[in-house]
Amino acid sequence: MAAVVTGSDMLLGFELGSQMSVVASGTRDGADRAVNKGGLDKMVARRFIPSSIAYAGKVRLFGEEAEARVNAEPNDTIMELPLWIPVHTVEQAKALETRLAFCPSVQVGLLSDGELLFHVDFNNQQLKIPLPVAVGAFVGRLHTTGLHLSGACSTEQNMSGIDLIRHMHQHRHLPHIGVLVVPSSITEKDLMILTAAQGVEKGPSIMLSRISALINWWCCEKLPAEYESLIRLQSATGASVKEKGVVHVALVDVGFSEISVAVIELRTASTEQDPLVVRQPQKQVSVKVLGSATAGDIGVLDAVNELAKHLRHHIKERFHEEIRTKTARYWRMSKACMKAIRALCDVNQAAIDLKFILKNSDVRYDITRKHFDKLCAPLQAKLRAFLEETFSKAGVAGTNVVAADVLNSLARSAWIHSTIAEAVHCEGKAGKAAKVRWVEDGGAGAALGAVYWAADKKYVDNLVDRNPPYRTDKLLWMTAMETDIQKVEQGELERRYLLAHFESYAFEIQQAAMTVKEGLVRNAEQLKKEIKDAETALGALHQAPLEEVKHAYENFRSYLMNSEPRLFEAIENERATRIGQAKGIDPRRTMDIVVSQLGQESNAKLPNAVLLKRAKRDTEEASQLLTDGQTDLAVYLANQSLGYLSNMDAKTASDADKTAAIELQLHNYLQLAKAQTTEAVEDRAIDYRSTLLTQALDNCNKALAIDSKNADALFQRSAAYMSMNDFSRAKADVDAGLAIVPGSETGKALSAEITERQHSHTA
Repeated sequence: MAAVVTGSDMLLGFELGSQMSVVASGTRDGADRAVNKGGLDKMVARRFIPSSIAYAGKVRLFGEEAEARVNAEPNDTIMELPLWIPVHTVEQAKALETRLAFCPSVQVGLLSDGELLFHVDFNNQQLKIPLPVAVGAFVGRLHTTGLHLSGACSTEQNMSGIDLIRHMHQHRHLPHIGVLVVPSSITEKDLMILTAAQGVEKGPSIMLSRISALINWWCCEKLPAEYESLIRLQSATGASVKEKGVVHVALVDVGFSEISVAVIELRTASTEQDPLVVRQPQKQVSVKVLGSATAGDIGVLDAVNELAKHLRHHIKERFHEEIRTKTARYWRMSKACMKAIRALCDVNQAAIDLKFILKNSDVRYDITRKHFDKLCAPLQAKLRAFLEETFSKAGVAGTNVVAADVLNSLARSAWIHSTIAEAVHCEGKAGKAAKVRWVEDGGAGAALGAVYWAADKKYVDNLVDRNPPYRTDKLLWMTAMETDIQKVEQGELERRYLLAHFESYAFEIQQAAMTVKEGLVRNAEQLKKEIKDAETALGALHQAPLEEVKHAYENFRSYLMNSEPRLFEAIENERATRIGQAKGIDPRRTMDIVVSQLGQESNAKLPNAVLLKRAKRDTEEASQLLTDGQTDLAVYLANQSLGYLSNMDAKTASDADKTAAIELQLHNYLQLAKAQTTEAVEDRAIDYRSTLLTQALDNCNKALAIDSKNADALFQRSAAYMSMNDFSRAKADVDAGLAIVPGSETGKALSAEITERQHSHTA
């Protein structure tokens, strides 16, 4: 999405990805320096948000928080939202439901004109949400997240959930220039939906297709230096040369739900007035896109589906138990399949471990690379035909392609790699330099390409919606619906905020009256009774409307102000100091400080029993999320649990509470280490991979400091060392773990993987 302001320095790139959306926030100066010095990735802030939205009672949840509902309340949750944009018929809806077998079902309806409606419960009403309203809400979240990332509206970068939603409502109109990247498979007809979505969000429309954004990123980052490298590669590979100084490059984007290919021609520019280079950031090399195409029915998603279907059949045959699609169990199974596919890019065999997925048994299934390739044979045939057709339409033979630059590390799967290599004719020629090259974009290349485009560094054209204008009355109706939803949300957020504030306030009064401010209390017995009544009221107010919460809170404050004025004044002064200190603070930022401070106050003032209960709850939820592959939210909750535990009063804690706290700490350290090691291998972590692995080692060491004989901690540290290619330490740790639990299947599989990776690394 774009909101263009002349002379603005803030640049935002938003990718509306089919599975994962990306927000990149930078500055014009950063883009200028990146083009000259070769890399925008170090000069922007980025955030990755799963493309999911859930209508949860009276608020909408986005990203991982929406996905987390798979485990308990999957209703009214729309996952992989952008994949619904091209759906206009019942047949297309059914086909997408089948393709998204691992996602919870969402009830949809179609109007006679092909417009899609989501049927959801919100605010105790059955609503029919038009697709542009749902997409507009999600794009709006990307937009405001980008403003938050820029640092222009808050120095607090670690808000999550409700706090972040509150924060976003404060800062929506800062001047910036931004560009929205949409899936490459979006047709001209579908642009009308996106235009309407941005109309609902009240933002003007500048859009790029994903493949165009990637072309823009590749050219801005690589040229002109890469041209000379390609000339040398052309000579080394013996690629056919029709015209001296001309090279052809294929940019291959292997995405979650689609595969796109662009064929680019590079040549030395005749002059700076050459029509092909007039608008380019650099003038030495001219860039011409000979053709691009997208296969919207082939992607990583389909490979995962093939493996998941096979595993589901195996479980039914072996264990006589059916794992139904559209369930949390099928979601977990698909996530495990994705992890195995990633491992098969590097090793010849991977294990799919599924704990507690069956009633009476865990499941472990070994899959070889050869077997997986066989499962994907139909997809490989589709990909082969697609590549041949794309090169043919671009007028370039595979032998004339100097290099195929491939994005997404999962494209290293043998069946994908061999098909691309075959298409550009680099298989089976001894001593020939590799024409298939892996391009690392940190998972954000398209969003970065959009930032470059926003900075007026353009190699491609934006998308133009040539459909008839959306009906004004319909757009107004959808805008009114979005406004009503926002009002309900804001009221609910205010209610939850006030409840938390009330709870924090009551605990602070209790702690102060019992300790340092005991001398300020006028009537201790009556105060004790009022605090107990307040705690009872809090328990009954969790579902109460905002006015009831306000009434109870104000009554409690009124009692303190009139009956305990000295205590009330002392507490109010302290809270005012923490929240603002300076009276001249920007009112727009006051809520940010309150939200941040509130969590710290609540934790610090809670009794040990409550802190322990909350820590246990978050630890258990983090464990479930981690099992489901949701690392970001798992890390957030594990850290929150550790925060609760750190605020416990050791002097008053019982031995049982201390033991429980230590066990929870150990579990959280292991969860953090596992999440960090898991995330480190993903494309999005490329710029901070070493940091993640260092953090994982640190958390393993903390766990081992608690229990030096903990085999899980040793295995986890071994996995972290293996990811760092420190195979000797990895082997030492896995051997130590196997000495403690000799029959561990996890340990045996890890030991075998270390040996294979070490052999591949030194080969």
